Amino acid sequence: MDEKRALRARVLNSYVETSQGNSVLEAIEYYRDNLEVSEDGVTQDNLFITGASRVGKTSLLKRYCRQEENRPYIKTDDNGNQVTITPVLFVSMPSEMTYTSLYERIITGMGAPLVGKKIEQIKHRVLGLLKDQEVKVLILDEAQSVKSSPFLTSKNAMDSIKDIINISSVSIVASGVANSDDVLRIDDQYDNRFRKITMEPFKECNDDFLSFLKSFEEQINAPFPLRILDDDGARANMIFKATNGLPGKVHDFFVELFYQIGISNKNIS
Repeated sequence: MDEKRALRARVLNSYVETSQGNSVLEAIEYYRDNLEVSEDGVTQDNLFITGASRVGKTSLLKRYCRQEENRPYIKTDDNGNQVTITPVLFVSMPSEMTYTSLYERIITGMGAPLVGKKIEQIKHRVLGLLKDQEVKVLILDEAQSVKSSPFLTSKNAMDSIKDIINISSVSIVASGVANSDDVLRIDDQYDNRFRKITMEPFKECNDDFLSFLKSFEEQINAPFPLRILDDDGARANMIFKATNGLPGKVHDFFVELFYQIGISNKNIS
């Protein structure tokens, strides 16, 4: 059963890097480095990443947060006080966004209690915590919320993000579904502050996609051959068509495959 549990963990936790994903991470690091060497008053660029659901945006950004150098840690200051340092903060934006709900998500994301009810109080606390916890990269996932909120106009929602950019020393990475970045066209101030990157699914069942599948098979390391790349590519082509070339759906395919095989059935060893 221990071996079966280990196999299950490998299936669920499998993740294959892509050249596209690595390019996104390079862009994040580029702007992060720019921020750290820039003098006060130098205008900073930020990123707005878009792409279809299951193309891999959220998984990529969450893995970036979990890198050793990006994880929160405790630092003791000159007075002996312990302070939490959060180099990279991941926040999933509320679907029915308000000023308060966005700011409160940022505060709770830093592990701090909510204090005050007035918007200006909460906003001031957000900016103070971002500085105190030395946040370098603020990731705002589900950024399509700036378009869909019934409580704020898209401009008001973007203004709340712009305020963070203007006042705090953080690099913002927004991530949303396809075309969510069209909110940047509302105002040149938004458009000029964000570099737009679109993540795409695999376009065809080519060598890149086959290599992607092979890496999944190697990571899972099943005790029996999966033969995904056998049969002159017929199985791989079937997977491509079933998943539309979306990396997240490829992962879902392997999870479902092992479920059907009986990985959760206690009567199957």
